[in-house]
Amino acid sequence: MTDRIVYLVTNSGMDGRAKEHIDFADYSESARDKWYEKLGKNRCYYSKTKRIVETIPATKQALARINGLDRLLLGIEMKPIDK
Repeated sequence: MTDRIVYLVTNSGMDGRAKEHIDFADYSESARDKWYEKLGKNRCYYSKTKRIVETIPATKQALARINGLDRLLLGIEMKPIDK
């Protein structure tokens, strides 16, 4: 099974009308909460959420979107992507 719970901190802008942006993601709720507490008084623009993510398809999708330089900087092996 490839489903995992992911704890997120998301941001939709000051007025909430901007496209959702995921600022933080972790498999641990306590790590998410610790990061959220460091935001200080600007926290009101952020939301704590959780999602169930299918990790294998999400990983393939993420790898398909990044270029060779991004792969090098992230330390990802340069091999063909299975589609």
